[in-house]
Amino acid sequence: MRELKFKMLKCGEPTIQYTHSSLIAEEFKYLRNEIQEHFYVVVLDVGNRIIGKHLVHKGSQEAVQIYPRDVIRAILLAGGIRVIFVHNHPSGNQLPSDQDNKITEKLGAACSLLQIDFLDHIIIGDNYFSYQDSTNLPMKYRTFDWEKRAMIV
Repeated sequence: MRELKFKMLKCGEPTIQYTHSSLIAEEFKYLRNEIQEHFYVVVLDVGNRIIGKHLVHKGSQEAVQIYPRDVIRAILLAGGIRVIFVHNHPSGNQLPSDQDNKITEKLGAACSLLQIDFLDHIIIGDNYFSYQDSTNLPMKYRTFDWEKRAMIV
C-alpha cells in the first residue's frame, strides 16, 4: 500500500490566507529553479487559509502526467473544500500549453462534481500565470468573486 505524503500545517503554524494569486506565486517561487515539472495541490479551508500542500507528481523537463483521481484523492484526504493547483514550467515560459488547458478543464469538472471549490491554477515560470487572473478559468468552474471576496452562487 502506498502512503500519501501530505504537508499538513500544524495548529498555530503560520499560514497565508489566499486573497490573490501573487501570494501563492510567491509561496511557490522556488519552483523556478526546478529542472522537472512539479504539480502541487494546495488545499484551503472555508476561510481560504492554506491547510495543506501535496506534490501530486514530478515529471520531466517538458511535461508532468496528471491523473484527476490522484488530485481528488489528495484534496479529500486533506479534508479541504477549496483547492488551488500549482505547477511549474522549467523552460521559464509561464503561459499555459494546450495540455495545461485540457487538464485544467478536467480538474475543474472533477472538482465541480464533488462540490470542491476550484479557485485557481497557477503556472510558475520566469514570472507566473494565473487562470483566475487571466479569466482563462472557464466560467462554469469559477466559484469565487475576487472583487466581492465572496463565493459565486
